[in-house]
Amino acid sequence: MGMLLRKLKDCGIYGDTPFIFTTDHGMYIGEHDRVGKSHINPDDDRGAWPLYGEITHIPLMVKAPRCKGGVRRTEFVQPPDICPTILEAAGVEVSADMMGRSLMPLLSGEATAPWDRKCAVSASGPLRTGSSVTVTDGA
Repeated sequence: MGMLLRKLKDCGIYGDTPFIFTTDHGMYIGEHDRVGKSHINPDDDRGAWPLYGEITHIPLMVKAPRCKGGVRRTEFVQPPDICPTILEAAGVEVSADMMGRSLMPLLSGEATAPWDRKCAVSASGPLRTGSSVTVTDGA
């Protein structure tokens, strides 16, 4: 990450370049008596592994032009919000049928309406397969 950011600065485009850092889910490294990814061992008879917060609370860091840096937000955002955010930052119209919402109003501090997402949802696979689902409201 540091090398990429340094290259953006060396090329003189750091200030105008949006940058998003996030990850996929985490891995168990001993929490809840589990190690690795969800029941990849066929001899594991514990069934589906729960999606604990250690696994589902992933980082999302955004640097966008004309947005104040070093601000930590508490609103719930989801991966589908990344695409409309990139589109808006690039000046491309965001289609009304996209499932996510652009984070640019939150990032710029220009939100005209409160962010109304009350929870975040995580699933270990397609819902039709009976995968584990976790919903958090921050409580």
